[in-house]
Amino acid sequence: MPTLGHSLRFVGLTLRSRALALSFAGASALLGTQVPAHATLIGPTPYLSSADSPFWPFAGFSYFHLEDFEDGLLSTPGVSASGPSLCVANFDCFPGSPLIDSVDADNGLIDGYGGAPGHDLFALGDPGITVVFDALVLGVLPNSVGIVWTDGGSNGDGQVTFEAFDELGVSLGVLVGNHGDADNLGGTAEDRFYGATNVSGISKIVISHSTGGIEVDHLQYGGLSSLPEPGTIALVAIGLGTLAAHRRTSRCERRATGSTGGRSAGLGGARLAAGSVRSTSRAASSTGATAA
Repeated sequence: MPTLGHSLRFVGLTLRSRALALSFAGASALLGTQVPAHATLIGPTPYLSSADSPFWPFAGFSYFHLEDFEDGLLSTPGVSASGPSLCVANFDCFPGSPLIDSVDADNGLIDGYGGAPGHDLFALGDPGITVVFDALVLGVLPNSVGIVWTDGGSNGDGQVTFEAFDELGVSLGVLVGNHGDADNLGGTAEDRFYGATNVSGISKIVISHSTGGIEVDHLQYGGLSSLPEPGTIALVAIGLGTLAAHRRTSRCERRATGSTGGRSAGLGGARLAAGSVRSTSRAASSTGATAA
């Protein structure tokens, strides 16, 4: 089982990666949000598959779960969601609708389309969707949490707002995005990841859209089995943030050199097994093994 040492190993990454990690907190300050020193806000960043997660490959956690809703349910442990008209699109609402907007790779290909037969979580955009984590079920609150906005509003209007809360319910800060486009028919170019890390845990997140409805997917969360002594909290915070930034930077560099698959590289390098990420992460939740 992973120990705290597995997370602390990320502190030794490059100064460049550390600077990128700290820049996430700086970005939230530009939005008028004060981020605690032990927390990091991440995003919004483009997301077409689980490999675009800042937490990929999901190692170094005592547990990590990714919910893709492809079975029509929110069924990963220790989490619940609420919101007006909340439903799983293409299961208990909008079956077969062209308005469904799942993460691109959930249909097995990265092809610019996330519609049926994919699934996602839908609710009215304002007040949006609240996700709550249960420490009693999980053993410890997640230290790293993310969710992917896949659609909202209409004709590209409206603003996305993401907020995370610590173990006491105190806000860790707010991220704001204006990246919607006029495509409400399963297009994925606008999809964005929003997330946060916090050494002492994250009790809930809220994501909303100022107009129309909101669709989200790939809810993901991971936790450490134990917390460090107070004197090492700052180091672990840097480690969590650095890990997220390093993985995002590495993916960008690989894409720039054409070494990874994706829309620009054609479909050949972009095949994924839909649903395999979540099922693998469940099986590995007690070992910290990487997801497929």
